[in-house]
Amino acid sequence: APRGQGDALRGWLPGAVRHVVAGQDRLQVVTRDGERVMARVAARDSDRDIAMLHLDTRLDGGLKPGDTPATGDAIFATGAPLQTEFTATRGIISSTGRQVLPSVPVRYLQHDAAINPGSSGGPLVDRSGRLIGLNSRIADGSRYFVGISYAIPADILDTFAEGDLPDVPIVRVVADDLTQR
Repeated sequence: APRGQGDALRGWLPGAVRHVVAGQDRLQVVTRDGERVMARVAARDSDRDIAMLHLDTRLDGGLKPGDTPATGDAIFATGAPLQTEFTATRGIISSTGRQVLPSVPVRYLQHDAAINPGSSGGPLVDRSGRLIGLNSRIADGSRYFVGISYAIPADILDTFAEGDLPDVPIVRVVADDLTQR
């Protein structure tokens, strides 16, 4: 849910994971209560793996924004892992600024709440149920939880929704063998 929008989603949902909506222009969003809402993909950032959806209708009861978490804070990862219905797993924040890929300037929230395929895009919430991030990846690139998970911090979603994310710089490096003389 976008920060600053209080208790309702007013048509925009910047909290989608791009790899979940890849290749789709329209999709169906299903709420925990089973309500189905059509949405279109309004923007994508493949470098940071986020997307913005425009909902065809308003949904009440959006997540309120939480404070930036600290290492050791209790959190809950929600989603639909392995094609199950709504789930919540508990964990703690292990790091608040983990850069996973050198080429992607995202400082992920590292946590140990279990996420698996189907968890991507699920909200990461604090103990009060406020949004602090969006679950995005598993540590070792395998398909299943290995004890370390990553979430995109909610403040990046805000910046994306406002259109203020800077371009990811392209760094070209050429390696050459070094020989000893």
